[in-house]
Order: sequence, then structure tokens, then C-alpha cells
Amino acid sequence: MWGGNLFSQTIWAFSLVFACQAIGMVLAVGILNQVDVKEFRTNAAKAIAQVLQTEFD
Repeated sequence: MWGGNLFSQTIWAFSLVFACQAIGMVLAVGILNQVDVKEFRTNAAKAIAQVLQTEFD
């Protein structure tokens, strides 16, 4: 039990886990804010249409 060896009380181990998750969530939101939704939809629609076209040929 790694957290038990690092902290004397388990509350601190659980706090570390939740803090890491919170930091990861903030980073993920920051990265996702960089995505241009309109461009993504356009590119995805084109890619799907191309795949469907090759399947029907």
C-alpha cells in the first residue's frame, strides 16, 4: 500500500488521489478548449463520408 507508507493517515492518501484527479481534469479542460468544434465537425463529416464512399465502391 503505497499511500499508507507515504502518509500516516489515510485521509492524506485519498486527498492526494483526488488532488491528482482535479489537476488532470483542469489540464484536460484546458486542452479541450483548444479544439475548434466547427473544424472538427467538418473534418469528421468529410472523413465519415469518405469511408462510406469507399465501402460502397
